[in-house]
Amino acid sequence: MRLLEQEKKIKKMERRVKSTRNAVKQNRSRLSDMSSRLKINGFFSSGVTLLDSEDFEFGQLDIDEDYSTSSVTKLGIQMSFQVSDDVSVTGQLVSKGVDNYDVEAEWAYLSWDVTENFTARIGRQRTPYYMLSEYLDVGYAYPWTRPPIEMYNLPLNNTDGLALLYDFNLGDWNFGTHAYIGEGFGDVDALEGSFRLQNKGISFTAETGSWTFRLGYSASEVEVDSIVAGGAGDTLLNGINGNGDVSGLVDFIAGINVASATPGINAIDQVNPLPQEGIETNYLSAAFTYDNGKLLVIGEISNLEVSDFIQPAGDGGYLMVGYRFGKWMPHITYSKFYTDAKNDEQVQEYIDAALNVSKQAPALGLLASLNAGGGADVFTDAQKDATADAIVAGMTKLANNLEPLVQEQDSITLGIVYDINPRVKAKFDITKYNNFGKYNSYTVNVADPALFPATGTVIETELDGYGRFGLTDDADASYRRSILRGRYHMKIIKRLISSAVAACLLTGATASVADIAIIVNPESGLSSADVKQVASVFLGKRGSISGVSLIPIDQEEGQASRDEFYTKVVNKNASQLNAFWSRLIFTGKGMPPDQVSADAEVVEVVADDPEMIGYVSPGAVDDSVKVILVVQ
Repeated sequence: MRLLEQEKKIKKMERRVKSTRNAVKQNRSRLSDMSSRLKINGFFSSGVTLLDSEDFEFGQLDIDEDYSTSSVTKLGIQMSFQVSDDVSVTGQLVSKGVDNYDVEAEWAYLSWDVTENFTARIGRQRTPYYMLSEYLDVGYAYPWTRPPIEMYNLPLNNTDGLALLYDFNLGDWNFGTHAYIGEGFGDVDALEGSFRLQNKGISFTAETGSWTFRLGYSASEVEVDSIVAGGAGDTLLNGINGNGDVSGLVDFIAGINVASATPGINAIDQVNPLPQEGIETNYLSAAFTYDNGKLLVIGEISNLEVSDFIQPAGDGGYLMVGYRFGKWMPHITYSKFYTDAKNDEQVQEYIDAALNVSKQAPALGLLASLNAGGGADVFTDAQKDATADAIVAGMTKLANNLEPLVQEQDSITLGIVYDINPRVKAKFDITKYNNFGKYNSYTVNVADPALFPATGTVIETELDGYGRFGLTDDADASYRRSILRGRYHMKIIKRLISSAVAACLLTGATASVADIAIIVNPESGLSSADVKQVASVFLGKRGSISGVSLIPIDQEEGQASRDEFYTKVVNKNASQLNAFWSRLIFTGKGMPPDQVSADAEVVEVVADDPEMIGYVSPGAVDDSVKVILVVQ
């Protein structure tokens, strides 16, 4: 009896152990599934900047004559969760030194793959103004320590709204369309104010071989959200529009024109008051990239148009050429920005109006007296003179504040990039800024009101411009501006940036194999392919060849077959490949293929799934797979 009872207890324990093992297996399966659906990637950059002049600075970028690390230090974490086969959620948190390391959500959106080629997103996304817009924070993905400010200077990064993306292939060409609509918020440091805008736009990309082309257009309706009292924007608006307590340029012109029938008072063409809502902007950009694995050429141009508001608007662009020598890539970039004729004419219209008001100082003093006396001249000459002086001071200040809004500058950057390993780069740039143009500083000698109808005299002093730089406040303005011409801006930066493809760094030597075999499942309808088609599949640019759906399986870094495949087929080394995937990962446009650790595992995976495509050394091929291409 005791033996029977013990046997029952043993069997009961065995059932419990078996049940526990099954529960553990199920939990492991759930954890494995959760791990495969949740992707966490990150990037980090840091370095030091130095400006060689004490007389101007990049205030908004935290760059001046002192060594600074905050200007280039940033940390980003991106999380993507695959809710289902066609729905995912992506969020990206970024902390930047220039923002006092505050953490902000740069991305926060839900993505729905409506079809294989068509995706809809809703939430916060990067506004695709530029070719680099969606990965501007990921320094690993571009060659400079900081992209050219002549091009990349719009005060808006994100749009909260809806985006539609459609990709398709025609022969060797891969095309992409990105349309969006939503609301954005930004700050304009130069005007010391913030704004919100209703934004919509579309961009087109086309890729073939080593070439990539892009065309983008954005239209916005802007509303001034807030302005710092007494700041540059507040001074500008009050100087032109006036307010309840102080008259502005529009008011003075109206008063002069009403009294223009009086001998000695000359009418002035009225200017439009500056709106604080309904401000229309249009932004057009075009870009190209050529990258054959050795030679890298990037070019981009843009035009910003702002209607009915005073804001430096015009044309910007750059051309960059680099060449890779193993782990080194020296490069040179020429950049230029200038406000266009439409902007300059609009600014000049307000300047001329302000100066014309100033020149009629005696009339202004008399008008103030008549207004105060209900038509009678009640002011003394001293009162008229003081009134005229105050108005002229305000109008000449307005004219002088408007003059620098006509801008130009160009720069030449010499830089070098060194691949410390496939996931870490060091960069060094030296940039010289030139050709800041000229602008005028105005003073007005006010005529004695007693000599009415005499007029004031405008005195112009030509000064060297200062481009898009912000000046410090601790030196005489004319001196500071005159010495800027020909100055150098030096950025001495060593950036160590981890790409987002993996959390660890893999190093070590690998053996070389002679040929690479591209394999598919024997049941696949694909019997042949060329190198360009295979490369496009492994880079996520297409999901099929000749109408046959394909899913790539990759090998881990350090495998000899992987190095040979990406060198011979994709024409990218490990560092270039990581930079490529970092651009896609941090724009939410793609993830690298799943990886296995050896040729044998590739053969096993491909043999089990009719849609899989992989690469192995020819010696690893057996009857369970089909070879569609051998690359020597």
